Amino acid sequence: MQKEQEEYFFLQNKFPDDKVICPNNDLGELLSFDEYLKVVAQSNIVAFSEYNNVVTKGVHGECSLALELGIPVFVLRKNKRNRIEMQAVIGFKLLPNPQTYEYSIAVLKNPPLNN
Repeated sequence: MQKEQEEYFFLQNKFPDDKVICPNNDLGELLSFDEYLKVVAQSNIVAFSEYNNVVTKGVHGECSLALELGIPVFVLRKNKRNRIEMQAVIGFKLLPNPQTYEYSIAVLKNPPLNN
């Protein structure tokens, strides 16, 4: 099973009474980034996964808006038992030379000591 599909099923099981939106599958290519931000602004929570342990520019923008609006943001990561868990995010640290796919690093509320 692909990572994105595994995370999607995890979220559907965690929030069975809510609609889980996967931007790639459910929204496709929207005309502008602002359209994605409108979806974020209407969300109850925002969950994302990282790309090579960093956050992409688009995800950074979506999650930053969610945090500004008081919407809880979580990063999905696998623990030592290879199970997905949600970790609360309180912000982002920009990388020294932000690029599109390697833009920032998630700052966690209570980072686990021994994940």
